[in-house]
Amino acid sequence: MAEKRMFSKTIVRSDAFLDMSATAQLLYFHLSMEADDEGFVDNPNMVMRVINSNKNDFDLLVAKKFVITFDDGLIVIKHWFINNYIRADRSKATTYTNQKELLFQKENGAYSLSGRQLVDTWLTNGCIDKSSIDKSSIDKSSIDKNRTEEIIIDDSPKQKEPKAKTKANRDNFTPFEQAIIDFKQHRKQMKSPMTDKAVKLILNKLDSLADNTQDKITLLDTAIEHGWKTVYAPKDNKGNSINIKKKNMFDE
Repeated sequence: MAEKRMFSKTIVRSDAFLDMSATAQLLYFHLSMEADDEGFVDNPNMVMRVINSNKNDFDLLVAKKFVITFDDGLIVIKHWFINNYIRADRSKATTYTNQKELLFQKENGAYSLSGRQLVDTWLTNGCIDKSSIDKSSIDKSSIDKNRTEEIIIDDSPKQKEPKAKTKANRDNFTPFEQAIIDFKQHRKQMKSPMTDKAVKLILNKLDSLADNTQDKITLLDTAIEHGWKTVYAPKDNKGNSINIKKKNMFDE
């Protein structure tokens, strides 16, 4: 394993990084020094104890999207390959291959969770049930295509979707998850319910139109407001489509 670690000014001189507390910044540097050659850290708690850091610092790194966490306590440095370049003959592949399969790399090199991991999150939150998942759609091909929301929501009558409308249940969903549920309900009210394939097509179209989650929510809300069956790129005063995709390394 390489012994040297590098840090990109694009990351550590960004407003997002410098707005964090000094102790959170310090923790980021130490976690990066502890990481393997692909950015995975299996002992973040030990690192925090050694440098006398605390969970608030760690939670801030997670909230600011500088690290990605896994259920088993493992973490990965999100911008590892923006910070570091290690020659192939000196790089040692990570042993955490299962967790690596839950990630894809964006065009700028940043890690992001794949649809496969998002499916697990949705299952945990009760947003979808296991019977609705097409296993063939959640494979490496979806990771290679950078599908950040490769999920399927069951549209059959057995799905008790009204449950999602209660405040307690809605609080379990992210804003994007709730926007998808609202759009599905909108389509049902139009007497045009969405099949599993239709949901995937909408999610793929959102990926093509926007990188930012909030922009995707806005596209869905606009479609509902205008009574559309799908989403469209916004237009300027001359009727030309506006490209709202943002190559933001701090996005999901």
